[in-house]
Amino acid sequence: MTHTSKPAPIFRRLGAILYDSILLFAFLMLASAISYFVTFGHGINILIIKQLYYIAAGALFFIWSWTHGGRTVGMMVWKLKLVDHNDNPLKLKQALLRYILSIPSFWLGIGIIYCLLDDDKQTLHDKFSKSRVIFYHAPKKIKV
Repeated sequence: MTHTSKPAPIFRRLGAILYDSILLFAFLMLASAISYFVTFGHGINILIIKQLYYIAAGALFFIWSWTHGGRTVGMMVWKLKLVDHNDNPLKLKQALLRYILSIPSFWLGIGIIYCLLDDDKQTLHDKFSKSRVIFYHAPKKIKV
């Protein structure tokens, strides 16, 4: 498939992952504080429910960013953008699928390894969600 945009280099993707991991940690701390507030200081005590709550909070963080501009804060810093195969913004269904598939792909390391071996520099969750991460320069605004 021919694209007009350049695939993101792996070092930029890893930089964005590191940056977003720090932001995600802060976002999950906020989500935790909200759960304590809503449960009057008891928090969520059932492990599986707590894990699902944090996965949902992470989904909110990433899916909202991907569908509202195609970029997380880490992706903005590293000049990356998430688009579909036609360089259009991701649809909600694609973003949700990408998030769900990125969890095992990231934790097992399969996504990064596959990205290193793939000609298009895509991870498995990119392939299955029909998305790709590109190197992106925002257009310069001309001052008048």
